[in-house]
Amino acid sequence: MRSLRNWATVSVMTTLLTASSGCSGTPSVESSTTEATVKGTVTARGKPVTEGELRFNPTNYMREGVGARTAQIQKDGHYEVKTPIGQNSVSLTGPVVAKDPQLAYGALSFDVKPGENEYNVVLPAGEVPDADSKAPKRSSR
Repeated sequence: MRSLRNWATVSVMTTLLTASSGCSGTPSVESSTTEATVKGTVTARGKPVTEGELRFNPTNYMREGVGARTAQIQKDGHYEVKTPIGQNSVSLTGPVVAKDPQLAYGALSFDVKPGENEYNVVLPAGEVPDADSKAPKRSSR
């Protein structure tokens, strides 16, 4: 009788845990089409990029029909775009890439969260600004 009661308790708890995980009724972030704002600056080799476009592509196997979003880079290097929340691949096009094709190498991605996001793009990928100077230095990954 005691083992039957223990089995019933374990069975009910397993059912409750299974039912409570993943049954919120909202789509996962990766399949969501909810959009959020991303803004920031674009720098290449330590200098602001003053023209071109940043493309945020949220497409994945669960969001195949969702297209890329494009942000125009302003004269001061700033941009702003609305794109679906979740992982977005990010790419740069424009005159700076035509002059320095290496800037297009490397995978950039950003995990967009609900609400307002800041993403400062530093190119080439893997460089981080040096706190003491305007010249970027290589990150130690």
